[in-house]
Amino acid sequence: MIRPPRPGRLAALALASIAAAGCLKPAPPDGVIVCASRSPACPDGYSCYDGTCVRTANVPADQCGPDGGGTACTEYCDCMSAACTGVGIVGEFPDEGTCLRECCALTARAVGCRLSHCIYARDGIAPQPPQPLVHCPHALGAPPCNFP
Repeated sequence: MIRPPRPGRLAALALASIAAAGCLKPAPPDGVIVCASRSPACPDGYSCYDGTCVRTANVPADQCGPDGGGTACTEYCDCMSAACTGVGIVGEFPDEGTCLRECCALTARAVGCRLSHCIYARDGIAPQPPQPLVHCPHALGAPPCNFP
Protein backbone atom coordinates (compact mmCIF):
# COMPACT_ATOMS: atom_id res chain seq x y z
CA MET A 1 0.00 0.00 0.00
CA ILE A 2 1.32 3.43 -0.98
CA ARG A 3 1.20 5.99 1.77
CA PRO A 4 0.81 9.71 1.00
CA PRO A 5 3.82 11.86 1.86
CA ARG A 6 3.84 13.39 5.32
CA PRO A 7 3.11 17.13 5.42
CA GLY A 8 6.49 17.85 7.04
CA ARG A 9 8.41 16.08 4.28
CA LEU A 10 6.39 17.79 1.58
CA ALA A 11 7.10 21.21 3.13
CA ALA A 12 10.83 20.40 3.39
CA LEU A 13 10.89 19.33 -0.25
CA ALA A 14 9.12 22.54 -1.31
CA LEU A 15 11.52 24.67 0.74
CA ALA A 16 14.55 22.89 -0.76
CA SER A 17 13.17 23.45 -4.28
CA ILE A 18 12.67 27.16 -3.62
CA ALA A 19 16.19 27.51 -2.17
CA ALA A 20 17.71 25.73 -5.17
CA ALA A 21 15.80 27.98 -7.56
CA GLY A 22 17.20 31.05 -5.79
CA CYS A 23 20.72 29.89 -6.61
CA LEU A 24 20.00 29.59 -10.32
CA LYS A 25 22.22 31.84 -12.43
CA PRO A 26 20.99 31.83 -16.01
CA ALA A 27 23.66 31.75 -18.70
CA PRO A 28 21.94 32.68 -21.96
CA PRO A 29 23.87 32.17 -25.17
CA ASP A 30 25.69 35.17 -26.65
CA GLY A 31 23.51 37.42 -28.81
CA VAL A 32 20.13 36.40 -27.35
CA ILE A 33 19.51 39.45 -25.13
CA VAL A 34 19.20 42.82 -26.89
CA CYS A 35 20.89 45.78 -25.18
CA ALA A 36 21.67 49.44 -25.84
CA SER A 37 24.78 51.44 -25.07
CA ARG A 38 22.86 54.02 -23.02
CA SER A 39 21.16 51.47 -20.76
CA PRO A 40 22.82 48.10 -21.06
CA ALA A 41 20.65 45.50 -19.39
CA CYS A 42 23.09 42.61 -19.60
CA PRO A 43 23.41 40.02 -16.83
CA ASP A 44 26.54 39.92 -14.67
CA GLY A 45 29.49 38.63 -16.66
CA TYR A 46 28.09 39.90 -19.98
CA SER A 47 28.85 43.08 -21.95
CA CYS A 48 26.76 44.98 -24.45
CA TYR A 49 28.53 44.33 -27.77
CA ASP A 50 27.08 45.39 -31.10
CA GLY A 51 23.54 45.62 -29.69
CA THR A 52 23.38 42.27 -27.89
CA CYS A 53 24.69 40.84 -24.62
CA VAL A 54 27.83 38.75 -25.05
CA ARG A 55 29.87 37.02 -22.35
CA THR A 56 32.57 39.55 -21.48
CA ALA A 57 35.24 36.89 -21.99
CA ASN A 58 33.99 36.46 -25.58
CA VAL A 59 34.21 40.13 -26.58
CA PRO A 60 36.94 40.35 -29.21
CA ALA A 61 40.10 41.69 -27.59
CA ASP A 62 41.05 43.83 -30.57
CA GLN A 63 37.73 45.62 -30.96
CA CYS A 64 35.00 46.77 -28.66
CA GLY A 65 32.23 47.44 -31.09
CA PRO A 66 30.08 50.56 -30.98
CA ASP A 67 29.19 50.22 -27.29
CA GLY A 68 32.60 49.77 -25.72
CA GLY A 69 35.00 52.52 -26.65
CA GLY A 70 36.87 51.15 -29.69
CA THR A 71 40.07 53.08 -30.19
CA ALA A 72 39.77 54.68 -26.73
CA CYS A 73 40.15 51.21 -25.21
CA THR A 74 43.16 50.49 -27.40
CA GLU A 75 44.72 53.78 -26.31
CA TYR A 76 43.84 53.09 -22.67
CA CYS A 77 45.37 49.60 -22.71
CA ASP A 78 48.52 50.79 -24.50
CA CYS A 79 48.88 53.49 -21.84
CA MET A 80 48.24 51.02 -19.01
CA SER A 81 50.92 48.74 -20.39
CA ALA A 82 53.42 51.61 -20.52
CA ALA A 83 52.55 53.43 -17.31
CA CYS A 84 50.96 51.04 -14.82
CA THR A 85 52.34 47.57 -15.48
CA GLY A 86 54.86 46.40 -12.91
CA VAL A 87 54.14 49.32 -10.57
CA GLY A 88 52.75 46.97 -7.93
CA ILE A 89 49.18 48.30 -7.93
CA VAL A 90 46.50 45.76 -7.02
CA GLY A 91 44.36 44.98 -10.04
CA GLU A 92 46.97 45.38 -12.76
CA PHE A 93 45.97 43.67 -15.99
CA PRO A 94 47.88 40.45 -16.68
CA ASP A 95 47.83 41.09 -20.43
CA GLU A 96 46.46 43.44 -23.07
CA GLY A 97 43.61 41.12 -24.02
CA THR A 98 42.26 41.17 -20.47
CA CYS A 99 42.59 44.96 -20.38
CA LEU A 100 40.69 45.33 -23.66
CA ARG A 101 37.90 42.98 -22.60
CA GLU A 102 37.43 44.79 -19.29
CA CYS A 103 37.60 48.18 -20.99
CA CYS A 104 34.93 47.12 -23.47
CA ALA A 105 32.53 46.55 -20.58
CA LEU A 106 32.92 50.16 -19.36
CA THR A 107 30.90 53.22 -20.29
CA ALA A 108 32.51 55.94 -22.38
CA ARG A 109 32.60 58.15 -19.25
CA ALA A 110 34.55 55.53 -17.29
CA VAL A 111 36.96 54.92 -20.17
CA GLY A 112 37.58 58.66 -20.47
CA CYS A 113 38.29 59.06 -16.76
CA ARG A 114 40.57 56.04 -16.60
CA LEU A 115 42.42 57.04 -19.77
CA SER A 116 42.99 60.56 -18.42
CA HIS A 117 44.49 59.24 -15.19
CA CYS A 118 46.65 56.76 -17.08
CA ILE A 119 48.02 59.63 -19.16
CA TYR A 120 48.68 61.58 -15.94
CA ALA A 121 50.54 58.54 -14.59
CA ARG A 122 52.59 58.22 -17.78
CA ASP A 123 53.18 61.84 -18.79
CA GLY A 124 52.44 63.88 -15.67
CA ILE A 125 50.38 67.04 -15.39
CA ALA A 126 52.45 70.13 -16.06
CA PRO A 127 54.41 71.12 -14.05
CA GLN A 128 54.17 67.81 -12.14
CA PRO A 129 56.23 64.82 -13.31
CA PRO A 130 54.59 61.43 -14.03
CA GLN A 131 53.08 59.97 -10.87
CA PRO A 132 52.12 56.33 -11.48
CA LEU A 133 51.67 55.52 -7.79
CA VAL A 134 49.12 58.33 -7.52
CA HIS A 135 47.23 57.94 -10.82
CA CYS A 136 47.41 54.21 -11.70
CA PRO A 137 44.88 53.27 -9.00
CA HIS A 138 42.45 55.81 -10.54
CA ALA A 139 43.20 54.42 -14.00
CA LEU A 140 42.25 50.98 -12.66
CA GLY A 141 38.90 52.24 -11.33
CA ALA A 142 39.58 53.72 -7.89
CA PRO A 143 37.80 57.02 -7.08
CA PRO A 144 37.24 59.34 -8.85
CA CYS A 145 36.93 56.79 -11.71
CA ASN A 146 34.92 54.18 -9.79
CA PHE A 147 31.84 54.12 -11.97
CA PRO A 148 30.94 51.54 -14.66
